[in-house]
Amino acid sequence: MKPTRSSTFSPIAALVAGAATLATGLVAAPAAQASGTAQSTPDTTRKEQILFRSGTAGYGCFRIPTMVRTGPGTLLAFAEGRTSPSCADRGPMDIVVRRSTNDGRTWGPVKVVLSGSDTDPEAPYTRGNPAPVVDRINNKVFLLSTGEPTVPGGKRMPYVQESADDGLTFGAPTQLQRMSASHGATSWFGTGPSHGIQLKNSRYAGRLVVGAYENPTSTKQLAGVYYSDDFGKSWKVSEEDDAYVANQIKPTEPSVVELPGGDVYIGARNERPGTEPHRTRALSKDGGATLHNETGPDGRTPLPPHKLVPSLVTPQIQASLLALEKTYQQTGGDTLIAAAPSHPEAGKREQMKIRYSLDGGENWTAAPKA
Repeated sequence: MKPTRSSTFSPIAALVAGAATLATGLVAAPAAQASGTAQSTPDTTRKEQILFRSGTAGYGCFRIPTMVRTGPGTLLAFAEGRTSPSCADRGPMDIVVRRSTNDGRTWGPVKVVLSGSDTDPEAPYTRGNPAPVVDRINNKVFLLSTGEPTVPGGKRMPYVQESADDGLTFGAPTQLQRMSASHGATSWFGTGPSHGIQLKNSRYAGRLVVGAYENPTSTKQLAGVYYSDDFGKSWKVSEEDDAYVANQIKPTEPSVVELPGGDVYIGARNERPGTEPHRTRALSKDGGATLHNETGPDGRTPLPPHKLVPSLVTPQIQASLLALEKTYQQTGGDTLIAAAPSHPEAGKREQMKIRYSLDGGENWTAAPKA
């Protein structure tokens, strides 16, 4: 039986291989009940808990986890609940969430945030790529995501939902435009999948920013953001130049952080085979609104907006980024951390590590072993 549907519609999470495990200083969760993942109890608050366990709550597996802390301090852990035991990228999927109001010591049950089509919440539909962002000024949470029919060839579109009660419930989804509206809606597109941010350090303070990407054609790639200047009432897409460089750069799944000077750093997965650099970086000087080519050393040759990051070694995979606010060198946000596997081969999602950068994300170093 699937979990209850919502009535309306700091730590980094280390969530891995079919079971999402949260590194918050907690112990292994109790065995899942017949109806799904068991609710946390005070007895489980020592080292770690499995928040989303494969084969429970009516789902074959859980993928694409992400987490935010709300203004009041509640932790919201989102994931895709995939019906198929094979964990395939296509097929019936819901977006689910668990809440913790005590810094991750205990967690509430798995709840459905979004399921079904635009007209039928029970219809088979692919709902995924959760990308939450917190509006701390108004104590709201917005969840961007994607939705498409379970059969190939349907439109893959972005959506946004709002929660005004600290993540207890989310409203009905509103469809947004894609990043490249002129190329139809059947090519690959994704929101996040990682948490968004609210800007603090520039004239764009208050702006909500969430990473997104699109592959309109085989030789065109966009990896930018959605942003809102009216606290989630409307959303715009970044204006950007083509990020695709044949056999070198194809950025996807961008994560965003704000640097101390107010620039938005966009770190993305690079879809390259073998042991090529699998991370890229880009900077927006205007709060995510634009991402344009830069001029090369000769003053004429344009350079793509995304650059390779050889020092951040990962396979081809999503990575989480965070600008630390209370641990820093000179000022809050000048120390970045990234959580991702560290094996260099494209397909080997192994060796989870946290790396840090002290120069705005240009160079990365592995954290010392405890």
